[in-house]
Amino acid sequence: MKYLYLTFVFFIITFNSFSQKKAKMKITLNNGKIVSGTYKIKSRTMGFPSKIKITSIKGREKYSLDDIKNVIVYTKNSSIYLEVILTKKYLKSKTIEKKLAEIRLDGDRIKLYFVSEISYRNYNTFTTVSRYYKKYMKKEKDSVSYNIGYLYGAGQIGIKRRVRDYFTDCPQLIEKVENNKIPKKDTMLIALFYEQNCGN
Repeated sequence: MKYLYLTFVFFIITFNSFSQKKAKMKITLNNGKIVSGTYKIKSRTMGFPSKIKITSIKGREKYSLDDIKNVIVYTKNSSIYLEVILTKKYLKSKTIEKKLAEIRLDGDRIKLYFVSEISYRNYNTFTTVSRYYKKYMKKEKDSVSYNIGYLYGAGQIGIKRRVRDYFTDCPQLIEKVENNKIPKKDTMLIALFYEQNCGN
């Protein structure tokens, strides 16, 4: 079985660490053109990834998510691969958004993506800002990635329900998550189990 497994180790440079900072990048555009140079990843509106643009240092080149297929960001000791993906919040959602995502598991049967988001909380005299990841999975034959991680806010559909909805082709995975043999928030274990045991 051949797949790329990027685990949670400290040397991996994530989206959070180079967002808004200049870095060497190679950008593959949807028209097939490849551009290389020093760029910044910028958020235009409150940090939401769907509003991201990548601009050159002098601002002469600007690329939106509609223009980009994938990006390789080069750091001092490594590189990180980002891909523009189509996403849904729920399986039956009609709204589809483009996101700039880091690939954490690149399997033959399923892919796991992490998308950096920003959370703003307003208090009486100040606003706090924090970063977190939304986690998406996409099966081999799918074109849209599905949110399978924790969702903030009241009234959201729970993870176990979303696992049942999405993995109807893998009842053994549903059973393990339902019985807490695989922790519902451990998206890497969920994806690895599917990759190794399901989707035939």
